[in-house]
Amino acid sequence: MRLNLFIFGLSLVLFAETGFAQDKIIVPPSLPVFEDYILVIPELQVDSIFMQQLDSILFSAISKWRSQGYFSGLESNRNFSVHFQYKIPSRYFIYVELQDTPPRKAIGYLQREEYLYFFDGDIPPDIISEKRAKRRFSFKKFSRIYDPPFWDLKYDRKAEIMQVVLENWQR
Repeated sequence: MRLNLFIFGLSLVLFAETGFAQDKIIVPPSLPVFEDYILVIPELQVDSIFMQQLDSILFSAISKWRSQGYFSGLESNRNFSVHFQYKIPSRYFIYVELQDTPPRKAIGYLQREEYLYFFDGDIPPDIISEKRAKRRFSFKKFSRIYDPPFWDLKYDRKAEIMQVVLENWQR
């Protein structure tokens, strides 16, 4: 009788242990995914007043983040993704990210010193004055999860005023 109770108790413990083990899902770490893509897009002639305002906002924030030690590890990121979204006549929202690779939907680029600006979206017609020769960019995009530095901006085309709505850098 004791032996039967022992076997019954042991089988209950084993059954309970296997039941708990089934609830635990062990997920192996995912391997990095590399994806190749090529962009062939024209160089853009962009309005200088617009670019001065944009540079002022972006680089004052980057300078602040560097001084606080938040920018380490992103020194190789040299590509600004500049996405325009039309809201109401003469007003646009601009979403800017500092990336290691440009967005695939870019319609053109501008090189300023060591940074590349890739433009897409509903770009105001007076921002770009001309398109020049096309350039080929090939990238090996590394899929990873991180929050790049970004800025949400408001741009009034008539007044030529750009304002920061939100800027964010996650450590």
